[in-house]
Amino acid sequence: MLMLAIVLSMLAAYPVAGQQCGVCPPGKYKDVSGNFACSSCPVDTYYGFSGATSANNCTLCPTNSGANNGSTSVGDCKCKAGYTRSDLYTCTACATGKYKAFTGDDNCTSCSSSSSTLATGSTNASACQCSVGYTGAATSCSPCTTGLYKDIAGSSVCLACPGNTSTTAPASSSLASCQCVSGYTGANGGPCSACVAGKFKASPGTAACSDCDTQASSAAGSTSSTACVCKAGYFGAAGGACSTCNAGQYKNTTAAGSCTNCPNSTYYGGTGATSASMCTPCTDNSASETGSVSSTDCKCNAGYFTSPYVGAPNATCWPCSPGTYKLFGPGLCSLCAAGKFAASPGATGIELCVGCPTGKYSNVNRSQCELCSSDSSSPAVSGYIQNCTCNMGFWPANNPGSSGVNCFGCPAGTYKNTSGTESCTSCDSRTYSGSVNAISAATCLSCTANSLSALGSTLVTSCTCNAGYTGTISSTSDACAACAAGKFKSVPGSAVCSDCAAGKFSAATGKIDSNCSSCNPYASSPTGSTSDSSCVCSAGYEFIQV
Repeated sequence: MLMLAIVLSMLAAYPVAGQQCGVCPPGKYKDVSGNFACSSCPVDTYYGFSGATSANNCTLCPTNSGANNGSTSVGDCKCKAGYTRSDLYTCTACATGKYKAFTGDDNCTSCSSSSSTLATGSTNASACQCSVGYTGAATSCSPCTTGLYKDIAGSSVCLACPGNTSTTAPASSSLASCQCVSGYTGANGGPCSACVAGKFKASPGTAACSDCDTQASSAAGSTSSTACVCKAGYFGAAGGACSTCNAGQYKNTTAAGSCTNCPNSTYYGGTGATSASMCTPCTDNSASETGSVSSTDCKCNAGYFTSPYVGAPNATCWPCSPGTYKLFGPGLCSLCAAGKFAASPGATGIELCVGCPTGKYSNVNRSQCELCSSDSSSPAVSGYIQNCTCNMGFWPANNPGSSGVNCFGCPAGTYKNTSGTESCTSCDSRTYSGSVNAISAATCLSCTANSLSALGSTLVTSCTCNAGYTGTISSTSDACAACAAGKFKSVPGSAVCSDCAAGKFSAATGKIDSNCSSCNPYASSPTGSTSDSSCVCSAGYEFIQV
């Protein structure tokens, strides 16, 4: 064929006279003689040389490519829509997930990340459909949300996972992505069964349910170990090990937490109690602290005692007798101290031992106070009869200086201004008192002026004029007169004043002695003289003026 083209070319160089013929150029052919024009190689063929004599000389383009008529080279063959060139002679179909909408050697265009084509060689963007795990229009595919899946490409909606299953991530693409949710177990895709009571499962998937502690329980379908809580009679944190309630305690619920102490006045010696009713009550009039484990923990209440008092089981607690008291616990009742009493049985504390009031006394262990004897008294909280002493105005006449004896009133002329064992005090001289049981020196009345009385005088008539004074006192209106000049009185009493002796004189009044002044020698005066002018010379002597 190459040689034929060369010959024809040479002939064309030397045309026949009157005629000029040109060789058919590349991409054309002429298969008949005549003055016809050359024909173009058909569509999807090409011919790269001149002088083709037949359409058969035109070479078909490679598979899945095409060219315009009259093409001269394989390079004019362009890959059809849905195909892209891999080398000069090969057009490869666009892979799944790509498309090419026109003839040419361009690369295929990829669908969006969430869509794909259903086959290779796609020729249009409309061939892109949502991938498995995605739904919506091809240009806006959305991932299936958690709990949904889609196992086919296209715009169909996502499907819900079967009951008690769910996907763990969006864009799930198969039923097998649906795993049993927490609290359920089974194959992926279901069916899933709830964990039975006493078990739990914390994570999704095919794993078996886990067992709670032996003494714990959980509700069916539990999703966490913390759903395992200890049974009645056992305690512990949720999800942890369970321990038996100790003696003196109980737990009446299936729950997390600790055991509760048995109430006051009860006890329980065993372990694992499931109710407060299992705690045994103490006997009457006794009590125990919360959480007690034995009947020996029951102690008599305040105000009660038992013998022996070590807390013997079922011992009877008796009330303390009047005059005693006792706090809560073991032991005998204590005696109220001297000076105090407890009138009622069952006194619960020393504060119920009440102090005796003034005028009473008590020894230890008394239910009441005793009165002091008449006309005597005692301080508050007196514990002995000896604390009773005579009141003011009274004294222990039969036993002076002693207490706790009979008391007698102070007689007239005396008084006692203190309570105690002292004797009565006599009224002072110059006073008198007719009052009995007197409590103050103020009851002793003063004698009239210039008179006095004996200690303890009882009447105004006991008052007598002092020396130098004279008069008779029979009432409070009577008075004592001073001895006149020339007179004297040396002793108290009602006697009259005496005259100064003859030969003597005194100008003083109220004189208490006989020492009157003497006249000069050889002079004399009458008795009762009041001055030296009463002195006259004796016979045989004359007055001399000095």
